[in-house]
Amino acid sequence: MKKYFLSFAISVLPHLAYAASSEGSCPGQTTANIPEYNIPSGTVLAALTPGGGDPSGEPTSYEYRDPEGHRLFIPSNKVRLINCQVQKHPRSGPFDAGYSLVFSKTK
Repeated sequence: MKKYFLSFAISVLPHLAYAASSEGSCPGQTTANIPEYNIPSGTVLAALTPGGGDPSGEPTSYEYRDPEGHRLFIPSNKVRLINCQVQKHPRSGPFDAGYSLVFSKTK
């Protein structure tokens, strides 16, 4: 019994830890140069979070923290989300973008 529990824990816990650490953030790849931040096309951004959204909840930008901790607002039309999708929701306040980023297994 102990052997089965350990094998289950070893196989499942890393996936749960990854899902918890990435909740609300998603990786993305730039599809064009972003000269205002000196980011070339094809750059993988590890943890994008909701930035700005239009009144209908469509993303206008994603927030990204660079290695120095600066908050960068990357235009959403210059990023392709990786294994992630936009989920619209009603705005809950003035700083709510009107959407969430949700991890998806396939895309």
